Formats: sequence, C-alpha cells, structure tokens
Amino acid sequence: MISSAEETAIELSTILQHKGILSDNLDPKHRFFTTGSVLSFEHIAERWLGYHISVECVDLPVKNARICN
Repeated sequence: MISSAEETAIELSTILQHKGILSDNLDPKHRFFTTGSVLSFEHIAERWLGYHISVECVDLPVKNARICN
C-alpha cells in the first residue's frame, strides 16, 4: 500500500531541496488560518493534533468568502 501523504512529503522535500529553500530548522513554527469559524477549526484541530493552537481568520479575495465568527 502506498501512503499518498508520505509520497507527497517526499516529493515536496525533494522539490524544496532542489530549489535551495528546504529549511533545516528543527523547531518549526506553525500558523493556522481559516475563512470559516475560528472556534470550530480550533476545536477540531486541537483534538486531532493533541495540543492547543491559535487560529487566524483570513479574508480571501472572493466575494463573500469571509464567514469567521
């Protein structure tokens, strides 16, 4: 069985390394964004990830895209 997630990560790593933009930072910074409900996103993501996150609401350049609450 092939893991599409693993294969995608390998391919992305290869591309980033080839372009010279692969980070060697062992302490990554994660930022989370949503156009929807910040509270819903936080709740689901925290259950899935197992730790507290901060989520920012963003407005995409699409008519009526922002529905944050």
